[in-house]
Amino acid sequence: MFKFDPLLLARVQFAFTISLYIIFPAFTIRLPSFLAFLEWSWLRASNTHSRDIYKFWVKIFAVAFSMGVVSGVVLSYQIGTSWSVFSDRVANVLGPLFCFEILTAFFWKHLF
Repeated sequence: MFKFDPLLLARVQFAFTISLYIIFPAFTIRLPSFLAFLEWSWLRASNTHSRDIYKFWVKIFAVAFSMGVVSGVVLSYQIGTSWSVFSDRVANVLGPLFCFEILTAFFWKHLF
């Protein structure tokens, strides 16, 4: 019978969370510029096709952004609890990066 090691389970859980976290924010970083172009095209030429595409992609952006936020919150707790010694030693590097990420996500959310 296979016995599960708690360290292995923690690593698998972290790998799953970081995989989600890499996919969703990376997707939502580029999408706002595409949405801005579509909205500009829609407002400039009153193009209904651009409006329909814009409204479709805004919904996808909202879902991807929400999933990125949820996976980011879980990831920050996992880093703080499972790798507390690591996060203590690299806090001067990770802290500003997390702050920049949160501020950027806040402004992207309020832009659209």
